[in-house]
Amino acid sequence: MKMVGPLRHIEIIVQQLNRFSPENESVGRFLDESAKVLQASKVTDEIPVMDILCGCLEYKTVLDVVVNAFYIRDGKHCLFSDRNMYIVICYLATFRLEELGLQQFNKIIKSMDVAKICKFLRFFFNIVNLHTWIKDEWSQIYDSVYVNENWIEPLQRWQPKIQELINELDNTADKYANTTLKKTEPNEFHLTVPNPRAILIPEQIPQQEKTKPIPRNTYKPPRMKQHLERIRLKNRQKAEELLLEANINQFSCAAPKFDYKCSIIKEFPNLAEKFQAQKIKFKTDNTPVKLNAAAVLREGVLYQRKVEQELKRIEHLLQGARDPSKFLEWQKQMRGKDLDQQLTEAECRKLQGKLSYEEAILARQYCIQENQKKAGQKREE
Repeated sequence: MKMVGPLRHIEIIVQQLNRFSPENESVGRFLDESAKVLQASKVTDEIPVMDILCGCLEYKTVLDVVVNAFYIRDGKHCLFSDRNMYIVICYLATFRLEELGLQQFNKIIKSMDVAKICKFLRFFFNIVNLHTWIKDEWSQIYDSVYVNENWIEPLQRWQPKIQELINELDNTADKYANTTLKKTEPNEFHLTVPNPRAILIPEQIPQQEKTKPIPRNTYKPPRMKQHLERIRLKNRQKAEELLLEANINQFSCAAPKFDYKCSIIKEFPNLAEKFQAQKIKFKTDNTPVKLNAAAVLREGVLYQRKVEQELKRIEHLLQGARDPSKFLEWQKQMRGKDLDQQLTEAECRKLQGKLSYEEAILARQYCIQENQKKAGQKREE
């Protein structure tokens, strides 16, 4: 069977303490499970692992006083994950140091991280700390006489030897730090010297061909357009001259006065008479139409409806009602008269518009003639 070192024992105890959760499981059940784990790990009896685990749980409040104070004072920069490791060391130094012996205790301490353990042992085995606040805190949990006789005085007796162990560990740490390691001296790389690059002959840049200049007549208007513009101006001048000459050389004969009313009466002799619209003449088509079944049914329904209406009219007459046929005929005649009157008025308005238009033309001609007369008189003067 392979032997397990003291460091492995301490690691197993620390792992079990890390796994313990007092809120979720009881101490008895945890110890039973831990015993099964220790049996599977094949731990030797060189260090009583199970007893140490039980003692750490039993004196947890006492050990927490020291470890918590260590983290507050000297262990501010220590990892909190190492807390259970400090609890195990504190338990061994307080309760198991005489049982293990100094040699076995030194073996356990040297197998662990020297810097961390020396820092904790220096804090724990300080005479001032043991006789002041550690003693006072433990006395609040247990009887002060019991604490002084069983814990403080044994620790005080072991303090010189533990101090020698701490000094020894410090010296070994200093020697290890002072040993200079052989430095690696780098050698130069044997690189091949590259051949110089050949100078390339520059390529001749091809010259561009000379472009043709822009023709002068590009931005000038074409001659044909200029010629047409001159012809248009000449024609316009001729037309203006002819118009001016025609306006000056008008007919100088006297224009007789025109009676507007007589001309209107002669042109429209029947204006005072009543206007009658022509009736539209259309030919009636008496071509026989062959009716289908639907048309015959519609005709039958229409005929039956007219018969019912006639029967209702006769029934109303028998009951004393008056015949509305005369009123309807009179109403139809009056509507026809109103329509004829509206058509007559529309035609009259149309004729009046034509008359006013003719009068305006005649008045304009009369004004032109008067102006011509005045102009002729001024010339004669």
